Amino acid sequence: MKTQTNMAIKARIIRWTSYLLLLGAGPAMAFFGAQGLTKVPPRTLTFAERVSYQRAMEKVYWQHRIWPQENPNPKPTNVHDSLGNTLGSASASVGILVGDVLGDGSVGNRDIDNVRTHLGEQANSSNFRNDVTVDGRINNQDLQTVRSHRGESLP
Repeated sequence: MKTQTNMAIKARIIRWTSYLLLLGAGPAMAFFGAQGLTKVPPRTLTFAERVSYQRAMEKVYWQHRIWPQENPNPKPTNVHDSLGNTLGSASASVGILVGDVLGDGSVGNRDIDNVRTHLGEQANSSNFRNDVTVDGRINNQDLQTVRSHRGESLP
């Protein structure tokens, strides 16, 4: 029973840490610039791109701020580390790789094939990773974006 409880607590820590990291990734990229995370030359975002990225981040934030009724799991509270200390906050590092739709840490042909498989679809909860341009549809722009990042990987 204690092992299950500890594993459930660890799973909650990991899940909520990833939520916090996602929320901090946009401001971190804006502050440090994309060149700090990848080795591609920086590009200037248009105003429309900035607005769409900001909306996407806010959507993720608000979807996870309010605990959904469909989620039967309790909200994580009183999270403890391996020594039993209650964590008031936690930190972790995260890497963001544009075009890594499979989440394996690199952009390759499998990512391109995955986007190609979903071309023409509306983005939804099962295929949203393929909507790289965050415009609500999986289209040729997404495919071109993934292709342009082929060969890149997280350190």
